[in-house]
Amino acid sequence: MKKQLFKKISKYTIISFLAITIIGMITGFYLLYGNDKFKNFWITSAMITMNHKWLAEWFYSDEEIKKVLGQNTITEIDENTQKDAINFEEMNITKFDSVYDEQILKRNKNALYKVIDIKEKNYRGYLVAIYDSKRIKVGLSKYLGDRGQNITKIASENKALVAINASGFDDPEMMGNGGVPHGAVITNGKIAFNGHGAKWSGGIIGFDQNGILVL
Repeated sequence: MKKQLFKKISKYTIISFLAITIIGMITGFYLLYGNDKFKNFWITSAMITMNHKWLAEWFYSDEEIKKVLGQNTITEIDENTQKDAINFEEMNITKFDSVYDEQILKRNKNALYKVIDIKEKNYRGYLVAIYDSKRIKVGLSKYLGDRGQNITKIASENKALVAINASGFDDPEMMGNGGVPHGAVITNGKIAFNGHGAKWSGGIIGFDQNGILVL
């Protein structure tokens, strides 16, 4: 009796395992190849990391990866910042366009920055409001022009409280260790990299000596 019961349990266990495996494979196949939003998310997430590009390369061809990455590019406009249109006077705002506007503008006057958690239906992220733009600077890899460094290392060496990835860089072996920026790099009012050897170039984005963002 015990033997028969064990055989029945084993049989049901195997069937359940096979059913779960098949459902998992079908779901995975659909997400990877039948859902464009997931494919876009999967490829872009994998390709911008240092050591996990293989997650995209295993499932998609080089052509498909290039196609998806090409759809997630920045289109530059041939215009300059209109500095005179910027109003630096403090405004008494009582109505906000969004919950995030309210979180940014309502602050402790002594606060240097605020990290805001963004939770929306299809994504999650962090928004950092820095209240004194003159405290923002460009941190560089010690091996600029040769190879890069992890952002946490650059932040630590610059004693940064907040750090975020900056412009792109040439990464011929797709290993996340490229050190040649896409274009010129300026920090502390000096040209740290003149763009020589870069495959791409574009407009300038940065802060001037008065802390005004220039595009």
